[in-house]
Amino acid sequence: MPLSAWIGVALAVAAFAYVLYPLLAYRRAPGSPRPAAATSTSREVSDDEIEAAIRSYRARESSGVTCASCGARPEADALFCSSCGRRLVAADPS
Repeated sequence: MPLSAWIGVALAVAAFAYVLYPLLAYRRAPGSPRPAAATSTSREVSDDEIEAAIRSYRARESSGVTCASCGARPEADALFCSSCGRRLVAADPS
């Protein structure tokens, strides 16, 4: 078998492994929540609760300005939100 055939086989195996690895090697990170199917008690979560949680997370993790309207984090020197277009209010340095 010529060398180019071996290289083709090796590339095909590598591509196959690249596609299958994320599907077969599911591992939870320490401290992450269990998948929904594995929880014993689950409840409906509204879209508003999800949006509020996302805004709260972004506010904690942001280092700078956060849009009060949509929760986006535009550039530090921006006057308007790059996501929703609203005018940004200067944050209090506290």
